[in-house]
Amino acid sequence: MTIKQNRQRGKRAEALFANYLGGKRVGTLGRHDLELGMWRIEVKEIETWAGMKRFEGDIEQAVSHAPSPYIPALVYHRLGNTPDKDWVTIPAWAFKAMIERKTT
Repeated sequence: MTIKQNRQRGKRAEALFANYLGGKRVGTLGRHDLELGMWRIEVKEIETWAGMKRFEGDIEQAVSHAPSPYIPALVYHRLGNTPDKDWVTIPAWAFKAMIERKTT
């Protein structure tokens, strides 16, 4: 895949999520990809989970431990960090529902 094709693929992913979430695609080099209220969102597209086996396993564990009606969430804590510097990952559908409740 050429650099140009890779950029085009990234733009399609950004547009897909802008449409899905109701946000605005910004996507200029050196800035965030989407704007949605106070959210500044980066969209990263991957072809496969190769090299991300741990992440995939962590997601599967979070999902299996959160049967309906619960919402799975995955926290990545870096040793030595305070919790405010860590990251929380949730499913896109849960993020969308959270945004819709906040804006209505």
